[in-house]
Amino acid sequence: WKKVYEVASKFDKEFCSGWNSEIDSLLTFAGLFSAVVTAFTIESYKLLQPDPQDMTNRILLNVSAQLAGGNLTELPFGFTPAPSSLRINALWFLSLTFSLTAGLVGVL
Repeated sequence: WKKVYEVASKFDKEFCSGWNSEIDSLLTFAGLFSAVVTAFTIESYKLLQPDPQDMTNRILLNVSAQLAGGNLTELPFGFTPAPSSLRINALWFLSLTFSLTAGLVGVL
């Protein structure tokens, strides 16, 4: 039985070593992928917020109208992001969530 144990132990060590190296490379890939997706998500997230320059322009128009003695009109300022921006951001966030979940499952 000693010989069988040695052969089985050697096989198991080689088998587990292969799995460990494969998991290490997959985790490295998942980490790099998550970093790239995070960069794109940060840039894409800006599409969901109003442009601060628009608000500045509105304030300057109101100040200009007041200084000219003109009629002060409040322009309604409502911001709704484009539907395509919502879909794109939803996909980026889903991609980031899935890649981080895959990395977590790989570690466990």
